[in-house]
Amino acid sequence: MIEIAWLKDIKTKAKEFIDILSENNYGYFKYSLSGDLYGSNNGWGLGQLVFAAKILFMLGLLDGITEEQKKNLTEGIKRFQDDKGYISDPLIIKLLSKKKLFLFKNRNNEFETEKIKRAETRQSFSALNCLGDKPEKPFLNVPYAEKEIETYLNSFDWNHPWDAGSHFSHLLFFLKLNKEMFDYESSQAERLIRYADRWIDAFQSERDGFWYKGETSTKEKINGAMKILTGREAARITEINHHKKIIDSCLSAVNDSEACSNFNIIYVLYCCSKVSGYRKDEIIKFCYERLKIYKDFYFENYGGFSFYRNRANDNYYGALITRGLNEPDIHGTVLFIWGIALISKIVDMDLFFNIPLT
Repeated sequence: MIEIAWLKDIKTKAKEFIDILSENNYGYFKYSLSGDLYGSNNGWGLGQLVFAAKILFMLGLLDGITEEQKKNLTEGIKRFQDDKGYISDPLIIKLLSKKKLFLFKNRNNEFETEKIKRAETRQSFSALNCLGDKPEKPFLNVPYAEKEIETYLNSFDWNHPWDAGSHFSHLLFFLKLNKEMFDYESSQAERLIRYADRWIDAFQSERDGFWYKGETSTKEKINGAMKILTGREAARITEINHHKKIIDSCLSAVNDSEACSNFNIIYVLYCCSKVSGYRKDEIIKFCYERLKIYKDFYFENYGGFSFYRNRANDNYYGALITRGLNEPDIHGTVLFIWGIALISKIVDMDLFFNIPLT
């Protein structure tokens, strides 16, 4: 059995790391321990607020913070919402536009900006849900008719399911959360969710169980499946066709180069393992081996994880935000704690972590 004693203090230490990063009594959080290129005076920090809220929720620590701290988290996220319902960080968009990331050949500036703003809005909805709150208004820039859904989903390149799948996931998430939070289009939301789910399953591969077109890598397929399954989980869809083939592929894969890949493969196994007990012992063994990998990213002295091995994440949605030092960051920390929470459910470990709707 893999050594897991280091997990016994994870809640206490992660809380200490959150407090180290905090400024203005949870009104702002640094992204990395000491290498940030921007501070609270730059009017940014949405992602960090979202990650902090999720970390505290997953660890079951929200009841242990003060009412002022919880209010600062909640209001901090809400202040980034604009009159169209987007909740996004203006500094990130500004930095990306400045470096002309979106001006490369075959790139559409407005389309790429839209994708990032939509992703940040979705994560902000999720964080506010963790805090027991909701945004000031629903997010309506998603299709609300079958033909529009088909056009929307066809607009993405399914040869790259990690990217395309994220937008399917956003669609189901907003259809469901707009209904639950705001009672928006309640009469047709479930019908549209079922329609979108049938659309995606039409090109699920019978060979390996993943959702994609053409030829792509196993890593891309697994990461794309994570996106599909987060949307289905948000919509409370639990059945998964060909889940055994997906499990087979995951158990033979690596996916351990950085925080996202480490998390994605565990999330896919978590969802599929809830469908049946197929290869359960092997999944449990895989999870314990994964915890050994997780420890390589852990800075015990601080209680946080780095996004990369021995290096904090330096880019957020492609925007350069840190110096990428050998230290923990809040992005790596939220993903690895989330992975630990999922593993604890799979192997029935008494960590008493919560799983966020995301």
